[in-house]
Amino acid sequence: MTTLFAAASLANAALLFLVQPMTAKALLPGFGGTAAVWTSCMLFYQVLLLGGYGYAHFLGRLPARAQAGVHLSLFAAAAFALPPMPPVGWAPPAGAGVVVLLVALARAAALPFLVLAAGAPLLQRWFTRAGGERGADPYFLYAASAAGSFVSLLAYPFVVEPLADLPTQGRLWSWGFGLTALIWAACARAAAGVDAPAEPAGRSSWRERALWAALAAVPSSLLLGVTSHLTVNIAPVPLLWVVPLAVYLATYVGAFSGAGQALTARC
Repeated sequence: MTTLFAAASLANAALLFLVQPMTAKALLPGFGGTAAVWTSCMLFYQVLLLGGYGYAHFLGRLPARAQAGVHLSLFAAAAFALPPMPPVGWAPPAGAGVVVLLVALARAAALPFLVLAAGAPLLQRWFTRAGGERGADPYFLYAASAAGSFVSLLAYPFVVEPLADLPTQGRLWSWGFGLTALIWAACARAAAGVDAPAEPAGRSSWRERALWAALAAVPSSLLLGVTSHLTVNIAPVPLLWVVPLAVYLATYVGAFSGAGQALTARC
């Protein structure tokens, strides 16, 4: 069971972060390849990732079978939006700005991305429900998730982009989405044995929540700042956009791996 959920976390995250440079590259020619394109794409996906976490939080209040039904139905609905690319032949109007870019991103990839964005917290909740020897501490799945994200981001400029054109990338990503949905279905089956919604053991204070939000905002804002600096002052190319995010994700792999958790416990 641990292997199943770790595979789901890794595949989910790999698709989630592969779609970001892929859609951005598809939109670059129409918007002129400026640094604002890369920064706007980064901001769009950061906001949508937060939305996916919010969706997972509210979905977690439902009984287990309802959670599985809703999320797998959303997977099916997102399949109709594939591939996560602008329509063939689409081009923005002359002088189009950031608003048009954000709308194009939403039309191309919002629903598939939102489904995958809920993956990390939702899979951890389901893993806890499913039981098993590590069910009480599901956060190691973050390491698998971050590893999938890290590998896919580095694979894009060095493997995916050189070997496949954009239509092929879109098709391969869509097949991966379908395979990931099947893995999710297996996870849902394992977690659906308990109908009562899983409630937290205790409620945190608003002060604690504000502190957590502030601490989470620091690395995210630094990531956006570094990305903006690189793309404005050096060059708006995929490699320079991917590297800061890959380093950011590598810190998550270390933090949630066995060694990272042991170090945290000692501190």
